[in-house]
Amino acid sequence: MSRHSPSINGFKTWLCAHPVLSILVIGLIIRVPLSIALTHSYDAMYWTMIIENIIAGTGLYELPGYYYTPVWGYFISFVGMVGSTLFGINTLGDLAPELVASKGTAWEYYHELLSSVEYAFVFKMLFTIADVVISWLLYRIVFRYTGDVKKASFAFALWFLCPIVVYTSCVHAMFDSLAIMFIVFAVYFLLERRYLLAGVAFALASWGKLFPVYLIFILSSYVIKRSQLDGESYVRNLGSSIIGAFVASLIVILPNIIQGDVSSAFIFLTSRVEDIGGGGDDIWDSVSSSGYLIVLMLQPLIIGLQLLFAYKTVKGDDLDQNFLLYGMLSAVCIFLWTPTPTYLLIMLPFIILYSIIKDHRYLWTFALISISAVIYAMVMHNYSVFFPLEHFFGFVSPEFVLDGVGWMDSIGLFGVTNQNMINVISGAIETLSIYSVLILFIYSLRRDSSYAETS
Repeated sequence: MSRHSPSINGFKTWLCAHPVLSILVIGLIIRVPLSIALTHSYDAMYWTMIIENIIAGTGLYELPGYYYTPVWGYFISFVGMVGSTLFGINTLGDLAPELVASKGTAWEYYHELLSSVEYAFVFKMLFTIADVVISWLLYRIVFRYTGDVKKASFAFALWFLCPIVVYTSCVHAMFDSLAIMFIVFAVYFLLERRYLLAGVAFALASWGKLFPVYLIFILSSYVIKRSQLDGESYVRNLGSSIIGAFVASLIVILPNIIQGDVSSAFIFLTSRVEDIGGGGDDIWDSVSSSGYLIVLMLQPLIIGLQLLFAYKTVKGDDLDQNFLLYGMLSAVCIFLWTPTPTYLLIMLPFIILYSIIKDHRYLWTFALISISAVIYAMVMHNYSVFFPLEHFFGFVSPEFVLDGVGWMDSIGLFGVTNQNMINVISGAIETLSIYSVLILFIYSLRRDSSYAETS
């Protein structure tokens, strides 16, 4: 006699028969409460301020404060339209006077102007939809290579349930998933030999965030090698991708062209360069300001590695193996420096694909990166994520929030704030987790070389 009721057995059967739907339900059960309760106030506040500017009749760049690409601006406009028209959301945000004291701290990423829970939730659901699309594309790619539903479902789960992905979309309310969705679309279209659409997707990814641009070399190498294997002209296929990217880019900046202000479309580049400066007053300021210079100094090495991986993909015999391996390494080597946790989301789809399709050992690096990145993000945002929970819901007291902010701002070891010391430590751990991919790759090369010599 079964120890379980028929309903429980039926539910287990349903879970086994519909793994993707099960993962989707579990992910939404996790995401929805987080999206309602917790929000990093700093960035979400800017999104609603931009919506207010748009409603007031100003463009993205007519008032100071918007330092992102046009693509994200269009999404913000869409969210504003959906929020006001479809859901009738009239309140964009609110001032929390009881939290004004947080502005007196050394750490600048607190804000007493809070995005409304409703608007923040709409943003987060947009990002969640993007995460579903990414998960589904990973499912399709893995199934294309392996024909295994379990492995494909595992790929879906790794992205949709990944801690740093969930945190970025549902707590930080940052839009990295949108750019990554387009770069994964680009990979998918390349595998399907739909080169024009791959170019369109690549352009949209690059206009969403800068970092996908680095992957132009590895993606182009795939087109060249695939064209050679298929007996086709790689010039024609690359040209098709270039046309797609050009047309998509033209559409993106068309409003700026019409307004005669094309330079504003590139403010996301110039605003970052202007941040490069001298040292600061403490260890975090020194690390941060020096970090900008280190990023610039590392660019020749990073681009050199991108070219090397592209070359090895073209010259190698096994295109599938090389594209998955060197695609992963190309994405990882974008960040030979310590990135903001959301930035490194771009490497995770490539690690997922290579881990599941070719070498499961890299799942350990995926776990290390995911966990260390979410810890780093939580340290940087700390008590700011509780601001809406205090102001709109009253679930925590202002004293709890401000006391926590005060402790983070207090002087600890080596005469620096606890905030900055923990930032440095957690950032270093995140960096080591990124380098774990390269360490495992080098170890595998040496092991395979030793095996070849002894056999």
